[in-house]
Amino acid sequence: MYKKISILFLFAFVCSCSKGKQKEINVANETPQVLQNNDSDISLRSFGKKYDFNIIDKLYNEAIEKDESLKKLENVFLYIGGVKKDSLKDFNDYLGNNARYWNDVDDYLKQIKDTILRKEVTKDFDKFEKEFKKSITSLQHKDSLLNMKSVLLDDYHTIMKLKITHNMMMKYNTNEFPKDKNHVFMDKKYDTLMVNIKEQIKKYN
Repeated sequence: MYKKISILFLFAFVCSCSKGKQKEINVANETPQVLQNNDSDISLRSFGKKYDFNIIDKLYNEAIEKDESLKKLENVFLYIGGVKKDSLKDFNDYLGNNARYWNDVDDYLKQIKDTILRKEVTKDFDKFEKEFKKSITSLQHKDSLLNMKSVLLDDYHTIMKLKITHNMMMKYNTNEFPKDKNHVFMDKKYDTLMVNIKEQIKKYN
């Protein structure tokens, strides 16, 4: 029952994401809020250093809050893993029970003391096990394809995050590109101070 409800919820999410006009994932042209406060925990103290925060996650979370369609898409992505696990529970339980059974069969076969009897019965059960493995080949292939798609989906999700946050960083770089006036100001300060220090040195020559 829960499996059916989960699939229905996923279908509803997908439908809600696809309704209406296709909206390009794009936040406002302003500087991202997480980059506006220079005193925040994401302020950079030295260029190129590895930091203990994840700026991409912070930017992406902000994008999600500002874009309803992206938020719905993210919810579907987070939800689908649970739906897959629930939908394939019967299959995984089936495989697990059979794996335990065939392990037990091996243990029991080893308990047969008579060598000839053990070989005969082992031959029979080897045949039974091969028949079982053959019967699930198709399902295992489909399961492998699903697992590959799950990995590929994670990759596409990562690429989406990178593309969206790169767009936000480009806006930040455009809007907040530093003026050189402070460098010019400090350059003059250094020049003045060096002149004064040189004059002081001359007094002791």
